[in-house]
Amino acid sequence: YKHLPVPAYKSFELPAKSASTTLEKMKKKIQEFGHLSDLQITTLSNLMTTLGATNRYHASKIEINELKLICHMLESFPPNEIFPALDLARLTVAHPDAAVSTNATYWNTMICEALSLCADTSGLEGPAAIAIPMLSLRLFANAFRGGPGSLEAVTSQLEPVLRCNEKFINSKNKNVRLSVATLLYNTSFYVFMN
Repeated sequence: YKHLPVPAYKSFELPAKSASTTLEKMKKKIQEFGHLSDLQITTLSNLMTTLGATNRYHASKIEINELKLICHMLESFPPNEIFPALDLARLTVAHPDAAVSTNATYWNTMICEALSLCADTSGLEGPAAIAIPMLSLRLFANAFRGGPGSLEAVTSQLEPVLRCNEKFINSKNKNVRLSVATLLYNTSFYVFMN
């Protein structure tokens, strides 16, 4: 155990250099789908502003209505249009305030929705066919590192999460395989530490 596991969870976070560009593209794609009201778009913009300021995570807060918005998108968007919402969940779970223990219920909902999406990927087309498995697995991986609320949510669903991971272990896409490996690593580290 001198070198493996390394004493920390791995995660897929937002690079500071490209944060504003990435978030702007995500927002544009979500708006393009046209499923949100003006008030929801304002909430989305506020969340993305918070997520974009990675150097201020220690001092910023994620509001409950922002977590509710992500849950709403994951529950209501059509599968071929859901990948920006999954990406947003993946980034939000890495924010320390979002993953506090009082938010475990929201993360449990998001993880269950992602598991549901991964259960049947046969009808997915275009970018969603790769994005949904990759982003779901990255959401699960990030949930280990996020905080006590997200850790509780992902570990309470550990068996279904591992079954989902197994389903994509032989993916032809290297980014999906990297997500699989990272999730396996985080699961191993969790088991080792507990």
